Amino acid sequence: MSKIEALKALVDQNCFKTFLVDNEIAVATGCLYPSNGSVTVYVSGGVDLCVVSDRGATAQTVEAHGIKVPDVARWLGPFCKQNGLRLEGNQITSPAIDVAHVPTLVSLVANTASIAARYALEKYSNEVGVKLIELLYDSLIVTFGRRNIAREVEVAGASNRIYHFDFQVGVERDRILFDHVNPHPSSINAKAAAHMDVGRRDDGPSHYLVYDKAAKWNTADIGFLQSLAQMIPVGRVDDIFQHRIQH
Repeated sequence: MSKIEALKALVDQNCFKTFLVDNEIAVATGCLYPSNGSVTVYVSGGVDLCVVSDRGATAQTVEAHGIKVPDVARWLGPFCKQNGLRLEGNQITSPAIDVAHVPTLVSLVANTASIAARYALEKYSNEVGVKLIELLYDSLIVTFGRRNIAREVEVAGASNRIYHFDFQVGVERDRILFDHVNPHPSSINAKAAAHMDVGRRDDGPSHYLVYDKAAKWNTADIGFLQSLAQMIPVGRVDDIFQHRIQH
């Protein structure tokens, strides 16, 4: 039996679901990332001392949501420090521990990963949204003029439920609604509900979703949103509407 197989046998005794990956023991935990995917942590070392790590999966998961964290150390470092863990590059990792303490460290690393990921998506998706909204506002001013634009408007859907839209543009008795959306599931779900309900109104205004094309979007999510409202890359708002005005 190899060293890693012997370590796996010891970890398996604690009733974890484990499998070998690249000479490490992957442990599927009950903790969840914001996507509802299970947090998997990795145990490496020998039968005496070993290390538990997320192998950078937390940072990668947040990035996969289209969120760019400007300083990974500043984000993950405090979470690691308060739980007696270490940050090595973008990896949450434990100090070298006795194999008897693996169950505790597996839970600690997994919980830290889950909480840190949720914090990042709440904090940095909001910052990304603010930046996108300001870019959208600048584009709308160029195309329609500042006096024709209202910010943060309330609009009733076909169900009479009230929704908040980022902008309303009033031109020649018509009104056009604009919203920003990012790849975070909560943003997609909220915007989808609003645009679906408003789109069901018989007298519904034109409504558009503006997004950052460079963000890491899932093709299925783009297709879903396009079925509810026209999707426009943030940098092309003026181009598209100049074309509409001319034709």
